[in-house]
Amino acid sequence: MLHETRAPPTHQGRVEAHHLAVSRGEADTAAEKDKGAGSSGNACSGKRQDGSVMDLDRAEAQLNRLIEDWAAAAQEAERAHAAWAESERRYNLRQAAERRLAWIGWHRRQAALFESLAAEHRAELGKLIDQGVRR
Repeated sequence: MLHETRAPPTHQGRVEAHHLAVSRGEADTAAEKDKGAGSSGNACSGKRQDGSVMDLDRAEAQLNRLIEDWAAAAQEAERAHAAWAESERRYNLRQAAERRLAWIGWHRRQAALFESLAAEHRAELGKLIDQGVRR
C-alpha cells in the first residue's frame, strides 16, 4: 500500500526556504546567521536558532503525536483497503453466481430446443416409416 508522507508544514516551509536560498547562492549566508544567533550549529544542541532553549519535552510530545497521527492514518487506510477488498470479493462472487445462472438458463433453453427438434425428427421418421420408405 502506498502512503504519501510529507514533512510537517513548518518544517516543509523551512526546507523550501533553504532550497530557495541555495538556488540564489545565499545558503552560506543563512548558515552564518544561524551560527551568529547563538546556535552552535549542532541540531542536537537543545537551543533554537534565536538562542533560546527548546522545550524538549514539548517537542518530543509533538513528534509523538505526529507519529501517532500518521500511524492512525495508515491503520485507517489499511482498514479501508481491507473493507474494499472484502466488498470486491463479495461482488465478484455475486457476479460469478449470476453468470452461472445465465449459463444454466441458456443450456436449459438449448436442451429444450434440441429435444423439440429431436421430437420433430422422430415424428417425421415415424411418418416415413409408416409410408414404407426406408433406407
